[in-house]
Amino acid sequence: MKTTSLIINERWRITKMFGKQLPYVMTDLDGTISNHDLSINPDTIKSIKKYQKASGYKLAFCTGRLDVCNLKIADDLNVQLPIISCNGTVITDLKTKEVLYADYLNYDKLLIILEKAVEIGLDILFYEPGRMGGNQDNPRVIMWIDFLKTIKKEKHKFEIITYKDSAELLKSYQRKEFSPVQIVFYFSEAKQHLISKLKELCDLYADDFVLAQSLTTMFNLTNKGANKLNGLKKWSEIVNTDYREVITFGDNGNDIQMIQGVNKGYAVGNAIDELKDVAYEVIEPIEANGVGKQLERILGK
Repeated sequence: MKTTSLIINERWRITKMFGKQLPYVMTDLDGTISNHDLSINPDTIKSIKKYQKASGYKLAFCTGRLDVCNLKIADDLNVQLPIISCNGTVITDLKTKEVLYADYLNYDKLLIILEKAVEIGLDILFYEPGRMGGNQDNPRVIMWIDFLKTIKKEKHKFEIITYKDSAELLKSYQRKEFSPVQIVFYFSEAKQHLISKLKELCDLYADDFVLAQSLTTMFNLTNKGANKLNGLKKWSEIVNTDYREVITFGDNGNDIQMIQGVNKGYAVGNAIDELKDVAYEVIEPIEANGVGKQLERILGK
């Protein structure tokens, strides 16, 4: 099994020398600042850039997405710090594409789950630092392929491997052609009834893996203990700060630990009730620039 040790670079510790002593900020993307079409409210972008400049670039993001899917958005938001991706299992310096930390899934145990998932008829994607792969007709894969078509700069592009079906993806894994940190199960409306079967399957391996819902159509499988909060703790070691003092924003079930585990974790108004229940405060929803407005309030204090 591949492993990656935490890499600490003093370059990430210089932000404390610049700007006002504003707190570090870690925001989720999808459903928190990024819409379903991957766009971000222009007012949110404006507020984030304003916070970046005032704080010495202390805002980054923690997402369920693959690390390199965020190359363009990181540039758009002036993100200088490493980002946390794949629900806390990967930390990457997007400026150099250096992987600072990765928590790879156990090959043998994952193989059993994938074999059963193919039998059930599930749509499977894999996330490996630097690239992803999935069924060619998977709506999530199609979305990212379409996104790539809009990318103009070569430095923002990334690799997507497509397979005829999940069975072909399984054969590739059996040949050890990729080493994932996360498996994503996508459920179209026609396959919603299979969610319960996935949960039953993953319950059999609860000592090794955890299944978390990131969108209404998506469930993410990672190693047990892997979550955004633990990713934030490792990220905080890199930038030399107390993770509890980092301000966090989220909207869904995979954000719960990260929101609950810090002193000030905010839920956007469109968040699920379970997240709102543990949040420090509930702010405006994504469509009303909730994160941007809260950043403005922090700047105004």
